Amino acid sequence: MTTTILSFEQAGEVFQIEAATIGEFAAYGLFPTVEGPQGPGIAPEIWERLERVVSLHRALGINKEGIDAVLRLGDRIRSLQKELEALEADREYWRRQAGHGER
Repeated sequence: MTTTILSFEQAGEVFQIEAATIGEFAAYGLFPTVEGPQGPGIAPEIWERLERVVSLHRALGINKEGIDAVLRLGDRIRSLQKELEALEADREYWRRQAGHGER
């Protein structure tokens, strides 16, 4: 099975943005790159993140520093949501355990 790795030029065509801008975003660390047949590229599992980066840049005019902050906050929110879900599950478990002890 072959994995399609988009070069910066191909990604630029797909996402309708300059390849140099994609290169700047990658160099800043907004998304990881892999080595493809035509040099550095973007693996399929990263395309969704690249789409968010391009959307923030294009729709809201956010620069790479701002995009980095937005992405980090989003990652932190998702992490906190998972932690909250785990705590709620623990609380429910202990609530049920306490209920069984009363019988």
